[in-house]
Amino acid sequence: MTDKKDSGQPVIGISCSFSDGRYSVPDGYINAVRDSGGIPVVLPLPQNKSEAMEAMSLCDGLLLSGGVDVDPKLYGSYKMFATEDICPKRDKGEFNLLDAANELKLPVLGICRGIQVINVYFGGTLYQDIPFQVRSLPGGGNPHRQTVPFPEGGHKVIFEKELWKVSAGTIRVNSFHHQAVRRPAPGFEVIARDDSDGLIEAIYSPACASHGMILGVQWHPEIIQHIDPDQKALFGYFIEKVRSGASST
Repeated sequence: MTDKKDSGQPVIGISCSFSDGRYSVPDGYINAVRDSGGIPVVLPLPQNKSEAMEAMSLCDGLLLSGGVDVDPKLYGSYKMFATEDICPKRDKGEFNLLDAANELKLPVLGICRGIQVINVYFGGTLYQDIPFQVRSLPGGGNPHRQTVPFPEGGHKVIFEKELWKVSAGTIRVNSFHHQAVRRPAPGFEVIARDDSDGLIEAIYSPACASHGMILGVQWHPEIIQHIDPDQKALFGYFIEKVRSGASST
């Protein structure tokens, strides 16, 4: 494997989408990494473990971005009518990236689909469709597909445990998803929930302390981190953990 160069800035591998023969990633993820002092590198979904190891050996941390639904068969479920697009190529690529990040003990941050991939990879399950499956929860279930402009916060989340510094125990977040963590993976703690229906909004694994962190959030901080200090602080926390891990190797 190629040794990482010590540039003084940590290199963050970012997973991407694959559709119609093209790999892509929204610039919000790239900007958020840059704004927090990291160097973003887009990783085009390695389809085997050795390629993933080579790619991640050049990185100091992994960011799993948002996107299409995770294939339900990966968490032992049948595909419901409400499950939307799936991409086996992406599922396989991100699982390979997590394999490599685990072996190399790199910090991991998952956003939207990313929290779902983390949870499924480590043995948890998902709600395939919130409007259909969560109607019986208190409050009838937040639709989690906001109608206000996407850069604005559409609903509130309540922190049960604070990892990074936020201005209050409850913050507004933006939200555009129809799936969510149902049963957290073994070894993961719930650190934030929706304030109206109690759905899980963030998970963290203290058992993976050797990584620095493995953290997933269901909202999209990358879109509003440039105007919201609480969201900016999340990326600062991630980069801080990445720097700590890089300096110890």
